[in-house]
Amino acid sequence: MYSCEGEYLAAMSAQAEAEAEMEQYRQYQEYLDNLIEAKQFELFSIEYCLDLLMSRDFEKSGLTPQQYLSKKKEQLQLPKEPVKSESQTLDF
Repeated sequence: MYSCEGEYLAAMSAQAEAEAEMEQYRQYQEYLDNLIEAKQFELFSIEYCLDLLMSRDFEKSGLTPQQYLSKKKEQLQLPKEPVKSESQTLDF
C-alpha cells in the first residue's frame, strides 16, 4: 500500500491531524449546546455569527459582513421543502 516509510508516516500524521480536528469540532459543538442549555442565547448567536464570518463562503461572497448575515437570515426564513420519497414505507 505504501511504497516507503515516509509515505506511511505522512499518512499517519494526516490521520492524527484529522482525528484531532474532529475532536476539536466535537468539543466546540458541545460548547454551543451548553450555551443553549444555559440559555446564553446572545453568546451563542455571536459564536454562530463569528463562524459564518470566518467561513470560506463569506470569504468568496464579496459581501460586507452585514450583507452576508442578512442574506443568511433570508435563506433561513424561507419555508423548507418537505423531503419527498418514492414510497411511504420503509424498506428493510
